[in-house]
Amino acid sequence: MYRIDDATASTTLPTPETASTEGYFTEGNPATGTLATKVRGSWLNMIQEELRAIVVAGGLTPSKTVYNQVLTAIKALGTAGQLGAQPHGQCRLSVASPTSLLLSPYNGNLLTVNGAPTQIPAAGLTLANTGLSGPVSVSSYSLTSNVMTLTTSTAHGLSVGSRVYIENEALGANGSYVVTAVGSTTTFSFAFTASNASGSESGCTAQPVYYAYVNSTPALVASQVGYTVQSNGIATQTGNTALTLVGMFMVNASGFIDSDAYRWCLNWFNRRPRRAAVASTATGTYSSTTAYGEVSSVYRTRFMMWADDVPQLIFTGTVTGPSTASSINYVAAIDSPGNSMTPATLQTTGSSYSSTIAGVGIVDATVSALLTPNEGGTAQC
Repeated sequence: MYRIDDATASTTLPTPETASTEGYFTEGNPATGTLATKVRGSWLNMIQEELRAIVVAGGLTPSKTVYNQVLTAIKALGTAGQLGAQPHGQCRLSVASPTSLLLSPYNGNLLTVNGAPTQIPAAGLTLANTGLSGPVSVSSYSLTSNVMTLTTSTAHGLSVGSRVYIENEALGANGSYVVTAVGSTTTFSFAFTASNASGSESGCTAQPVYYAYVNSTPALVASQVGYTVQSNGIATQTGNTALTLVGMFMVNASGFIDSDAYRWCLNWFNRRPRRAAVASTATGTYSSTTAYGEVSSVYRTRFMMWADDVPQLIFTGTVTGPSTASSINYVAAIDSPGNSMTPATLQTTGSSYSSTIAGVGIVDATVSALLTPNEGGTAQC
């Protein structure tokens, strides 16, 4: 169902006349002075758009030379069991290059945006990394009454309600948090439960977590504003149902990235298992018999996850204890040793470890996986 393309056609949908009493067409009657019914442009536009909506909902591209598209679309919707429920979420988000994010059609091309079926073009929708903030260095911290305030060396680009990812924080406030206050372009705060303290940071970074949405244009847009799942099951930007959620991402200093060590692009639809991995021949050392701690950041891998995702963490390598008869308890952890799996006892020869983390209260977040031992020893992954 191709729209009228005559040179006299309007490029935008005209506003129809004010609705009056419904009726039926007549041919008129000259003998009685009854006029024939006028066929107005508003009525023709209504018929055109009603038929076209069926074609689009069926996943077809409107054509000027195909004359059975409405029938084909109805059959397709019936076969898919979607008469009365339009297809949705037929797309997948990926990193096309460091400067471009790509939303491609997947198993169809329809996405519900602002309550209407919207086609994702065959070439996809792209988003440039222009104006997006990567990691900034954190110079100091201040924790008072369970409110953590961090000071950055340059503008952080955060707003109240933004989700921020923090790494290498001195008090262990690693992972993602929701910003509760922004004191200036270089200070922001969030909730963190620990004793009051303040001091300088070394190697700590903070960066915004972005959500990818699609509007009715359609266009792919980035926002730090999170999402809300509506009663119909569609996730939209909080406070703006005209934007439909399609993913979550972050950028580094070079732009978009999706690698084994940095899985920083996450799909909302058509999810699949993804590997985040790091391998190193470097040796890390940690010594304590009372608490778990990270062996080395060399073994750290970063990835994003939704609230209902369950990651599996695996360690394979060689461990060496302080004595030939010693054994070392190891756990893999999310963001800090506190979010850890059931410990595994690894002997001083080559060992492996696999466990699934669940029920630790992780929300939509960017996280890092850590290798954390208890008892003096070294490890090599």
